[in-house]
Amino acid sequence: MRPHLIRHAPLLLTLGAVSLAERFVTVVWSRAGCLAADGPLPAGLGMPLPYQAFSNVSSGQFNVMPHVYLLNLALLALLVHPLVRRAMAARCCQAPGRRALAGAVGGVLCLLVAAWMLVLVHIQALWPVASIGDGLPGYAAFRPVGVAWSSQAPLDCTPSPFWFPARP
Repeated sequence: MRPHLIRHAPLLLTLGAVSLAERFVTVVWSRAGCLAADGPLPAGLGMPLPYQAFSNVSSGQFNVMPHVYLLNLALLALLVHPLVRRAMAARCCQAPGRRALAGAVGGVLCLLVAAWMLVLVHIQALWPVASIGDGLPGYAAFRPVGVAWSSQAPLDCTPSPFWFPARP
């Protein structure tokens, strides 16, 4: 087991770091027609692509697209992995014990985030769906409007004058 931890330590640490970072920091997404007549549409949340939105049907529940969540993790890992690999190639991480520890920390972070997501799905706080952009205007209409801590992200979509200027 230890040779695998040493060899794959940068990848495990990368996956653990991006999955943890993605749970705490998010991009807030808006779409046209934000302020519908029957109430505001939910904001899309996710980094770098929107994968979850508050469910207007049930309080305390988020619709989540697991396939886009996994794609987000892959995209973030592709961006961060070269930096982690280069940092681990420095002298401080050359010792096999330190590399194994870094790999173990990354693996544990991945498992903790995965377990947390499974618990949220089990208690139905997260509801897996094929698309969070059902109906009009659809998933392709989401545009980024800000970055927020996941715990403080707005649940309702906010009209963005940059992406959706008012028509005279």
